Amino acid sequence: MPKVATHIAKPKDFSAIAKLIDQLNQSPQSQCIHSGTGESVESLIAEMEKWHESGEILFVIAMQSDQLIGAMGCEFESDGQRGWLRGPFSKNSLAGIASKMYDQLRAALPSAICRLDSFLNIENTVGQSFYEQIGFERKGHSHVYVAPQPSLSSPLYQTKVIHCIPLDEGTQDGFADLHDIIFPRTYYNGKQITEQLDDNHRVWVYVLEGNVLGYLYAIIEPWADEGYVEFLGVREDARGQGIGGALLNISLAWFFGEREMPQVGLTVSDENVNARGLYKRVGFRLKYTGVNHRLEWET
Repeated sequence: MPKVATHIAKPKDFSAIAKLIDQLNQSPQSQCIHSGTGESVESLIAEMEKWHESGEILFVIAMQSDQLIGAMGCEFESDGQRGWLRGPFSKNSLAGIASKMYDQLRAALPSAICRLDSFLNIENTVGQSFYEQIGFERKGHSHVYVAPQPSLSSPLYQTKVIHCIPLDEGTQDGFADLHDIIFPRTYYNGKQITEQLDDNHRVWVYVLEGNVLGYLYAIIEPWADEGYVEFLGVREDARGQGIGGALLNISLAWFFGEREMPQVGLTVSDENVNARGLYKRVGFRLKYTGVNHRLEWET
């Protein structure tokens, strides 16, 4: 049998990698949800090119007789400590190939990285077993919900009872403080989000008597086939008053009415039952359930 060789991918390899990801993501048994599930091959290539240009993605590929048979990647913050794994993907058995790709990938990552996360379909038991065998800890389930573009008669376009406004200078500090309280260990703090805002990154807030009681952070990546609700948060003592629904509605009106996106997605943890109920009421439907595995170490 011809020997399998692995090496760091170059931009010329991105087309073949995207085709492999697209092929294997069609089956829940080999699906990596973090790897652009549901997007076109073209959008996957554009995403890889963008992150490669900014120095925030690496892929290792496995070749056999000049044929691509496997790939594994990691998206990371160039000045951060976290990485998000993509794959492992293999046309054949993962045995041996996945470990070889992972070892080479981890050795090539920036030395500051000390935490890696994977997010595989719950039916991808082979991939989950691989991560557990190399020391990753199973962290729990999360669900991916998608809202398709609605008709003009949808409740998304009806008058909002609760008035939400775009983030401005007067509400930035209140938003940042609330975000950091609700999501204290997430990948962007409130200040970092405010620094990212532009035509494709928006925050809306609900303010009462000068206090930010709720917010929503929405993004559109230029290469993507969908918009994404990145964060939705409501202060604990203000929940159950319709603030979350109002924020979702204003963001969906922007996604669908202004930007004409074909669909909008979001991810929510399994234990967040109240949020899942809200998303369903607004029009989101469950698309995938995934399992998060994590490895952390000291640098």
